[in-house]
Amino acid sequence: MWSPAGLLAQHSLLDFAGGTVVHINAGITALVLSILLGKRSQPSKDDDHYNLPWILLGTTFLWIGWYGFNAGSALGINHIALQAFMTTTIATASAMVSWMIFETLHGKHPDMVGICTGALCGLVGITPAAGYVTDIGAAWIGILCTLVSFTYITFIKPHGDPLDAFGCHGVSGIVGSILVGIFATSKVNPSIHENGLLYGGGWHLLGIQFGGTLFTIIFVAIMTWECAKLIALMIPMQVSKQAEDMGLDQSEHGESVDYTVRNIRDLELYRNEFKGQLSHLYHDRK
Repeated sequence: MWSPAGLLAQHSLLDFAGGTVVHINAGITALVLSILLGKRSQPSKDDDHYNLPWILLGTTFLWIGWYGFNAGSALGINHIALQAFMTTTIATASAMVSWMIFETLHGKHPDMVGICTGALCGLVGITPAAGYVTDIGAAWIGILCTLVSFTYITFIKPHGDPLDAFGCHGVSGIVGSILVGIFATSKVNPSIHENGLLYGGGWHLLGIQFGGTLFTIIFVAIMTWECAKLIALMIPMQVSKQAEDMGLDQSEHGESVDYTVRNIRDLELYRNEFKGQLSHLYHDRK
């Protein structure tokens, strides 16, 4: 994609910072692997998340880090980098607010996980278009990507993708890549050879974006399938039911990620040492 001699580049596909290279690639890979692995033996019915502050913190890290490869894909400190910085911010903010609205219209309470999921959809969707679109175009990309991802995750998503890798990265990556053909304009980036549909360029660029996106989906799906089948000949791809029931932290690594919460034995053995730290918790409970 990013080599002048590359197949997609020679067909004039536009991908500023990694829509096809990163997000469609990752999303389709996750979908194919989840299909190959199949459903869990006992799908979890618990919708509680491990740690909401960590989810918010992780989303914050993502949002900040995203500027590195979106703005950084301009390969210099110039007006393209500044525009990519702005479009990344606008698309993410519009996507975050859009997810809140969609949840409300769906009859649910807007929640922290939804806000973070919406922000991720905006980050993913704007990636291929960041250095090609206007601020208004970025807002619409954030809204449209979030709408499609929200619809998929809410009404279609299989149970084999608990992290919504395909629902966010795959779906929003696909939609964002195609929308470049609608919102791209040489007024933002003179290096592109033709404008998108809404800027007088006709249907040609949109057709290129659709075709290149479809090719990426098919290519990645086939290669992932073949690689997974090859690996399965050497090592098992799926854990046993016993290992799944135990939890992969224990069965695969012999440790637990949340020992600080569940290891009550330490609190009992060293209660005096924890007394000061835990006193406010006991007081709040009373």
